[in-house]
Amino acid sequence: AKECFMPLYRMVAATAARQPEAVALCCGPRRITYARLVEDISKLAAWLSSLGLAPGDRLAVLLPNSIELVTVILAACRAEFVLVPLSPDMPPARQAEILAQTEAKGLVAASGSAAAIPAEAREQLDVTVCLGQPEPGTVGYDSFLAHALADRPPRSNVPDPICLLVFTSGSTGRPKAVAHTQERLARRVEAFIQALDVTAEDTTLAVFHAHRPVVLVFQVLAMLRQGGTVVLADQPAPAAFWRLYGEARPGYCLVMPSYARMLFADPGATLVDHARLRFWLSSGDTPGQALYEAARRITGRPYCNLYGLTETGLVAVVAPSETDRPGCVGRPVGEISLRLVDDAGRDVPEGSPGRLLVTSANMMVG
Repeated sequence: AKECFMPLYRMVAATAARQPEAVALCCGPRRITYARLVEDISKLAAWLSSLGLAPGDRLAVLLPNSIELVTVILAACRAEFVLVPLSPDMPPARQAEILAQTEAKGLVAASGSAAAIPAEAREQLDVTVCLGQPEPGTVGYDSFLAHALADRPPRSNVPDPICLLVFTSGSTGRPKAVAHTQERLARRVEAFIQALDVTAEDTTLAVFHAHRPVVLVFQVLAMLRQGGTVVLADQPAPAAFWRLYGEARPGYCLVMPSYARMLFADPGATLVDHARLRFWLSSGDTPGQALYEAARRITGRPYCNLYGLTETGLVAVVAPSETDRPGCVGRPVGEISLRLVDDAGRDVPEGSPGRLLVTSANMMVG
């Protein structure tokens, strides 16, 4: 009965039950099927629990965009840990601050990257798992493969456990920790799938870190929910992106405007087959007229703008049939309520500017 408390794990497990041999994730030459992914998630969750981590404990992660990163994310959901993503380009002092603020008990890091975290911060951790050659004081990531699949991690009785703590960018003040629960993220996945009619045929190319909510929900979890394939890369240079794109032939990609401008300026954009692509997704900044036109001219496909916040998740999306409207953020998606108000909190007349108020059953905890 307590399996119902893990909706993100159940989502992937249900897909694996339907199509166990389908490819779930690709990264470079590596492939992993749904059956193997679910097996690895279960083993890793049980193994991490055997190292002393308990439901509700914060588990930091510092990994490249990889099959292992997605496995760790979903294993944390399986074991009801709270994942705390760290960024490779974050200053060491900031890494230490996040570990202290979140009271992280464990860390999964790639070999060599743990050195980016101050030694005094690492000494406060109960468990450090190292992907690659284990470093002194760490446990090798691959050790989980020998763990018994029958061992189940402990369960809590929390109806909808927090699974992710991410920090805002700090554009409006000091970065804040934002808590997301499994059920709320799962509902965002469903809303996105319905809004853009995502199917198992839509392989997606994910070039930004899988732990970023925008990538986790709209690319990784949406594909794993539907039974498609996620191709993972670590923000390659434009020429490398187009080579990978030509091999993967995705149904959609999420490319932030600054990155998209570099991609569409590269000669490789005109040399690949765009036949399977249905649309581009944009998030995080204003695309502008030139980017809409470049996407259409070069690839023949629309550039769809998303609007959302770290705190709310997806708020609105421009559907492929309504694109090429610069400045438009589309229509509300899912269980979203919007109001446009003046400084006194009164609704403004249609066509007038105001402050946008957003509320949703799926927004952050608190």
